[in-house]
Amino acid sequence: MQQESEVVSRLLPAIRCVTVVESSDLLTGVAVFDSVRYEPSVSLLEADVVLVDGRGLRALRAEDAAVVEQWAALDVRPPLIVTDDVPADLRARANGTINSTDVSGRFFDPKTWNPSRGSGHRDAESVGRSIVEVDDFGSVVAGPFDPTSTRSLELAANGTPFVETDLSVLSTDRLRRLGVAYRRFAFEHRHAELERLTKQLMLDTPPLRPRVAALLVSNRPEDAVAAIEQIGRQRYRPLELIVGCHGFSSALATNAISHVPTDIPVSVFEFSPELSLGQCLNECISTSGAHVIAKMDDDDHYGPSYLTDAVQSLEYSGVSIIGKATSYTYVESEDRTVLRRPGYEEILYNGSPTGATLVWARGVWERNPFPHRTIGEDYSFLRGARLLGEEVYVNARFEFVYRRRRSGNTWQAADELFTGGSGVGWDGDHPSNADVPDLDPMPP
Repeated sequence: MQQESEVVSRLLPAIRCVTVVESSDLLTGVAVFDSVRYEPSVSLLEADVVLVDGRGLRALRAEDAAVVEQWAALDVRPPLIVTDDVPADLRARANGTINSTDVSGRFFDPKTWNPSRGSGHRDAESVGRSIVEVDDFGSVVAGPFDPTSTRSLELAANGTPFVETDLSVLSTDRLRRLGVAYRRFAFEHRHAELERLTKQLMLDTPPLRPRVAALLVSNRPEDAVAAIEQIGRQRYRPLELIVGCHGFSSALATNAISHVPTDIPVSVFEFSPELSLGQCLNECISTSGAHVIAKMDDDDHYGPSYLTDAVQSLEYSGVSIIGKATSYTYVESEDRTVLRRPGYEEILYNGSPTGATLVWARGVWERNPFPHRTIGEDYSFLRGARLLGEEVYVNARFEFVYRRRRSGNTWQAADELFTGGSGVGWDGDHPSNADVPDLDPMPP
C-alpha cells in the first residue's frame, strides 16, 4: 500500500505544522496536516504554523528549547500557537492560544475508525451503552448518539448505527442505511471542527476538503443534459464540472449548464468522434487542477451525497482509488433493479469496480493516464495503477444505480451477466431508493 503521507499529499495541499507537543488530543487534532515533531533538523522557519504545549517544551533538551524561544522572538516568522501552560514570556510572544479542551472530544483518526476494520475497536463501556451484534449486519449501539463524545463519533465513523427503538423492527437494509448516515455525520462533524481549528491556528490555507472534478464525457446529448442536471444536485463542495461533448455540439447542453449552481464552475469541451474515450478523458483532466477526479457516466444514477461519501471513503481507506463493486443495477429488459455482486463492500478489492464509480486522487492519473481506447479504458486504467502499487477500495452500495438498457449500451454484454447471482433490489426503475438521506431527517 502507498505510504499514508503520499496518499494525503495527493488529496490536499500540504499544511506544515511543526509540533512541540505531548498532548494526545492536540496531536490528533493536527494529524490532518503535514505534522512533524520538532527536532534540531526541522526548520521552524519553513513551517506554516508552530504549535507548542508546556509538556512538549519541558521534554526538549535545554539547547533545543532555547532554539524554540529564540525563534519565537523573531519579528518575522510563521504563527506560533501555544497552550496556557507554557512560560509567560513565550506566551506573550505567541500569536494565539489553544488548549486540549479546545480539541478534546472533537476528533478521531479516520484510518483507525473506518468500516473495513469491523468491530475490533468497539468498546461498549466507553459509550455507556450496550453493543448488540445483529445477524447479517454486525454491531449496533443500543442507545442514543452523543455528538460531543469522541467514542460516539468514532463508532459512527466506523459505520455503527445508534438505535433507541426495538431492533427487531429494523431490517438489515435499514441498519445499513443508518450506518452510512451516522458515518457521514461523523466525518462532516470532523471537517467542521477542522475548519474551526484551522482558523484558531491562524492558518490562511486552502479548504481542508479536496477539490473534486466531476468528469462527464458523453456521446449522447440527450443523456448528457440529464447527467449535467444530476451532477448539479451534488452536495459536495468544492466541486467543479468538466463536460466533454464527444461528437456533438456543446450548444445542445447550454441550457442544462446554465442551471448548474453558480458555486460549481463548469468547463465544456468538444471532441471529434474519431478520438477515443480515453483521449477525451485525458484532455479533460489535464485542464483541471482538482485534487480528486470522479468519472461519472451519462446514463447512471448518482444520489446527491454520492461524492460526499466517495471523498470520505478516500479519506478513511488510506488508498488513492475507490469505486463500487456491489451496486444496484436497473435492468430495463426485466424492469427491475437488482443488487449486483453482493458481498463486496467496504473492503480492499482485487477485481474491477464499476467504471462509472471510479474516484481517484489526481496523482494516480498523473502517473497513469487513460489508454487511448473507448472500450475497456477503465479496466486498463486500473491495471496500470495496480502495476504502480496502488490499491483499490470499494465502498457501500448506496447513492448509485447502474442502468442497463435494452440496447445502446457501451458495454455489449448479456443481461444475465448482471442478474445472475444478484441480490434483491426492487421492482421497476426507482433510483432514488438507493439514496441515503442525511442523519437528521431519518431517525431510527
